[in-house]
Amino acid sequence: MQSANTRQFGLRGNSKGAAYMVALVTMVMGTILALAMLQAANAYFLGEDSRTKKRAAADLAQAGLDYAFWQVQYQGQGLPYSANVALTTGSFHVDVTDDGNRDKSTMLITATGTCGSYSYTTKRVTLGPLPYHYAWCESGNVDEGDTYSCTSSTRGMRSNGYIKLDSYSSNITTGLWAGTSFNTHGVTTPQFANTPPIAFPSIDFTAYENIANRIYNYDLGLNWPFWPPQGVTVVYGNVSISGTFNGVYTIVAWGDINITGNLQPGNSSSRIALISNHTIRLQITSYFIQAVMYAHRSDMTGKIEIHGAKTINGSMSADNITTDHSITFNRDSSINLDTMRQLNLPGL
Repeated sequence: MQSANTRQFGLRGNSKGAAYMVALVTMVMGTILALAMLQAANAYFLGEDSRTKKRAAADLAQAGLDYAFWQVQYQGQGLPYSANVALTTGSFHVDVTDDGNRDKSTMLITATGTCGSYSYTTKRVTLGPLPYHYAWCESGNVDEGDTYSCTSSTRGMRSNGYIKLDSYSSNITTGLWAGTSFNTHGVTTPQFANTPPIAFPSIDFTAYENIANRIYNYDLGLNWPFWPPQGVTVVYGNVSISGTFNGVYTIVAWGDINITGNLQPGNSSSRIALISNHTIRLQITSYFIQAVMYAHRSDMTGKIEIHGAKTINGSMSADNITTDHSITFNRDSSINLDTMRQLNLPGL
């Protein structure tokens, strides 16, 4: 009896032990499976987080491209230009350089977006500075002895050749860009030598005729209050102009444009572009001029002649610019890519 009881007790003990082991194994397997599921879920979450951050970095880089273009074309930033911008989702860094050695008046934007530990870099070649982006721009050399002042806004002077300024009283603090070298006195800063060439677009009279509001085949005088309605006016002759204008005007002349008196807008939304196939001449009787002036020919003989002391607000660009007196000139900060297109400037 004792032996039988012992055997029965042993059998019952083995049964309970086996059941315990099964339960233990089941619990361990359940824990392993649960941990595996958690690990898989965590890997999925991390994968999704990784993909999200990679997309965010790419989006930030694209935003950087647009930001840099806006800064140069609408906020007056000169080249080269760099910026770091921090946002709630990450940050981007941009570098903009003049790409004119490859294609005139283009710029290369490099943007890097960063989100967490991920970064993405992209590049874009797009429209860069044109002559009208500067207060003074020449396709040849700047070689002058008069005293110049340019201390307001940005983008003071640019030349496809060298820049030589002899006056020790000159004060240009808005930047100077030379295609080759500098030989300057006075305050002329900052300076950027060996700048790539800038394009001087041709004046397409056929294109202007197609959009012209008026076409004249003779000399024309535009003097306040005898101003025509705003728009594009093409003149196959010479133009004399002065006074206060209201509206947006583009005057395109086959001959010379003579500014015989003050020329200024009547309000902040008014602006004027003077485009000549020969010479734009600022007479001694004019003291204040606010305009975008452009004189260019295919043989590089388009001129802007400035006679007497002047204050010029806007932009003057030509194959050659000359002065016979000290002048103050500044870029009109309201002139951006949109207003340039509104004025139908060459190349746009």
